[in-house]
Amino acid sequence: MLTIDEYIAKLKKADKLDEFDFLKKSENMAAVMKYVMSYFNEYLTKETCDDEIIKQKHTMDKLGKEIQNRYPKSKDFILNFYLQYKIKIHKEIEKWTENISYFPFFYCEEDFCLAAKSFCTSYKLKEANMEEYESEIATLIGDFKQYKYGRASTLASTVVKHLNQ
Repeated sequence: MLTIDEYIAKLKKADKLDEFDFLKKSENMAAVMKYVMSYFNEYLTKETCDDEIIKQKHTMDKLGKEIQNRYPKSKDFILNFYLQYKIKIHKEIEKWTENISYFPFFYCEEDFCLAAKSFCTSYKLKEANMEEYESEIATLIGDFKQYKYGRASTLASTVVKHLNQ
């Protein structure tokens, strides 16, 4: 399902409409008005337009933008998990890691894997076997650590940050 902006852009491209050609200003306005009318009268019909699907698409778009820079390696996993279970798993991981006082000292893949295993055994979800997601959750925990404490974090700088909190 396209938004009105996407729909108009698609038709403008198909018609090769040059909106900056001021000699055709009235023709361009008429064409865009036709696109808008077409969008609401033909494209958005009861058969093609389900409120739940549209709401879900907007939520997914918003979530995608929110996590794009924070969790680059885990973006697809977070979106797919949300799509399947309606749970923002990255928020659950953030809350869960708050209870780990030594989390700032995690620095290697093994630390993230152990944390993921612990999270998966403690986090209960009726419809899912969380152990299936251990590797994705380990990656997400690594992304979260990188986002929260920065890339470099040598052990010394991590210690200093943690002591200053």
